[in-house]
Amino acid sequence: MTVLSYAIAVNCSKFNGLNWDGIMSGEFTDNYKKDRKAYQKGARFLGQKPDEVMMVATHAADLMGAKMAGLKTA
Repeated sequence: MTVLSYAIAVNCSKFNGLNWDGIMSGEFTDNYKKDRKAYQKGARFLGQKPDEVMMVATHAADLMGAKMAGLKTA
């Protein structure tokens, strides 16, 4: 889940040669990181329960938000 718009996330990824299967932006959920609804809706969009999804991030606050929403973290 990114706080960037979908367009910016895609363009930045392409520019840097990053290939993703998908990018999830907060603009899809109308909720943004640290709001537990953002993480839970993201899992639901993937067809998963929160405890079946792992948030991988470098920011401690993002990981804590995901953990509080029931996701695994790394």
